[in-house]
Amino acid sequence: MALDVLFCNAGIIGKRGMALGSFDYESWQEVFRVNVLGAAALAEALLENVAASERKVIAMMSSRLGSIAEASGMTLPYATSKAALNMLVKGLAATLADRGIIVVALSPGWVRTDMGGTGAPLAPETSVAGLRKVIDALTAAESGKFFSHDGSTIPW
Repeated sequence: MALDVLFCNAGIIGKRGMALGSFDYESWQEVFRVNVLGAAALAEALLENVAASERKVIAMMSSRLGSIAEASGMTLPYATSKAALNMLVKGLAATLADRGIIVVALSPGWVRTDMGGTGAPLAPETSVAGLRKVIDALTAAESGKFFSHDGSTIPW
């Protein structure tokens, strides 16, 4: 079965409040397993389905917190997992370019969800509508890039 768009949306934040001196490495490993290895396994398992499609898009849900250029030191386990996911995106984009497969990282913004909390400025519907527009507009030239829900690029 062909898949035009494979949207890898695994994401957990892990134990909250971890900081230098109080890291819970077991929780940190779980965050990496879900956020990075889960996305890698899904992409690997469904690669041929994407390759058989017309659109050939793999979109991975990252976070602005995964930007090394904008690193704040906040939520280190989550942020480092999303930075690793971003590297996976760059690597897959390079590896799959000759097959015409577009691979991008996306940030939903700060959304009112269980993870984002009630104080987040974006409604889920607003974020999703923006992400859909970004995905719909993708071309091969955007492969390997990191986009916000509003279509702006995010520095790696």
